[in-house]
Amino acid sequence: MPTPGALYPSITNKLTEVRYHLSRSTVPVPSPLTLTGTVKLHGVHADILIGPPPYHAISLHSRNRLLTLETDLNGFCAWGNTHAADILSLRTAYIARFCALNPTISRAEIEGKEVLIAGEWIGRGVQKHGGLGIAKVPLTFVIISARINGAWVCDSEFAGAEFEREEARIFHVSRGGMWKERVELADLEAAETKLSEIAEQVAQKCPFAASFGIEGVGEGVVWKVDHDPNNTNLWLKTKGKAWAPKPVAPKETQGKDVIDAEEVAFAKKVAHQRRMEQGMEWLAEMGLDVKEKGNAKEFAGWVEGDVI
Repeated sequence: MPTPGALYPSITNKLTEVRYHLSRSTVPVPSPLTLTGTVKLHGVHADILIGPPPYHAISLHSRNRLLTLETDLNGFCAWGNTHAADILSLRTAYIARFCALNPTISRAEIEGKEVLIAGEWIGRGVQKHGGLGIAKVPLTFVIISARINGAWVCDSEFAGAEFEREEARIFHVSRGGMWKERVELADLEAAETKLSEIAEQVAQKCPFAASFGIEGVGEGVVWKVDHDPNNTNLWLKTKGKAWAPKPVAPKETQGKDVIDAEEVAFAKKVAHQRRMEQGMEWLAEMGLDVKEKGNAKEFAGWVEGDVI
C-alpha cells in the first residue's frame, strides 16, 4: 500500500484557502504570485505507483482504493496490466528528467524510491456527461502530475511528448496547453476573475479533446504555484459556470418539523446536484451497487463527510 500522502490529493476550489496557506508558508512567497495551469479533465482519477528495483512493483489506484482485476474501475486496472512495459518506461523517463534537473542528487538515491504517476482515466464510457469532449476519445490515461523522491515535481518541467506512449494511449495533460498567470492575492477579486475567465474558455471548448480533433465542452483548469509545487495546499481548481453547484431544494414540512430559514439556506448551499453526483460516482468507485437499498447509508455517509 502507498505511504500516507503519497497519492494525488483533493484540491480546493477556493482562492481564499490558497491565500490562507500562503500566509502560513515557511517558503518565501513572491509577489506577484506565478501560477501554472493545466486542463482539468472530468474523468475518474487514477494513480500508478511504481516501486524501486529489483521488482519495480506496479500498483494501480483510484482516489480511494487499490484496484485489482476483480475490483476494477472502468477497465483501468486491466489496461495497466496490459501496458506494464510502457509504465516502467515512464518511470525511467521521469527519473532521467529529474536527475538532469537535480544533478546534486545521486541517481541511486532516486532509483531506490517509489515513483507516483498521477493521472486521469478518460474516454468512452467513463463519463456520460452530454457534450463532454474527452468522453468521445478511446480509453486513455492522461498524466497530470508526478511525485519523485518523495515530492511533487513542477508540472511545466515534466511536460512534453517524451512522457507519452501513443500505442498504449498514455498522453500528457500538457498537450491541451499550459497557462502562466501572475496574480496579486491582495486583490482577490481581480485574481479570481482572471483565473475564472480562462476556466470558462476551457469549459466552452476542451483544448485537450481538441488536440485529438474532437470538439466538445471541457471542465476547467488546475493551478499550482511555481515557487512551491510540492505544497498541495496551494493547488487550486477553477471550473466553468456550467459546473457550478446547482442547489437541490429541501422538501417543505409542517408543524414542529418546519425547517428554519438558516437550515434551508445551508441545505441549498451544500446539498447541490454536483455533490449528489459525486456521491454516486464514489459508490461506483467503491464497487457498491447504487440500486441496493443498503448502500443508501453509505451514500449519505459520504455526502455528510464531504460537506464537513
